[in-house]
Amino acid sequence: MSGSRTRPWRDHLDFNEAAALMRHLGTAVAIVCLYLTGMRPLEVQGLRSGCCPDPEPRRDGTSGRHLIRSRHYKNVTDADGRHVSAGEDREGPWVAIAPVVHAIRVWERIVPDGELLFSSAHHDFVYHHGHYGVVKGRNLRQRIEEFVAWANREALAQGLPDHRVLCGYWPF
Repeated sequence: MSGSRTRPWRDHLDFNEAAALMRHLGTAVAIVCLYLTGMRPLEVQGLRSGCCPDPEPRRDGTSGRHLIRSRHYKNVTDADGRHVSAGEDREGPWVAIAPVVHAIRVWERIVPDGELLFSSAHHDFVYHHGHYGVVKGRNLRQRIEEFVAWANREALAQGLPDHRVLCGYWPF
């Protein structure tokens, strides 16, 4: 990539930026999970801390793949054929590639074990609204737009116009 360099974009952070940067970090984790897993938005929103444990070592000493265990929602019905909005545990896990595992691990440092990774309680660093439940699709879409604007400002401030994020459609 032209303009690439190995030094950090910043030497220090302003304390007053901490809440906004935490919000952007959570949004970045959501983006990585949404685009690199094949999961639907509701499935990503339903992920919990601990959903992607380290694989058990194989007999030959190599490690297996990281697997994400969570819930799915599409075509989940009860015995009477009615849709079950709470979904159900997915029988087959999703395979997680390294960037997804790293993103989840970073965010698991913030979110207590077993809690929703994308809970409003762990994503509302800026406004402290005390919302409950998962970050809704429209709010996540707004956070992604804010993240893209912030990342583009940072890229331009560093003289790296080729690092800007070009985006369009959000699937939720």
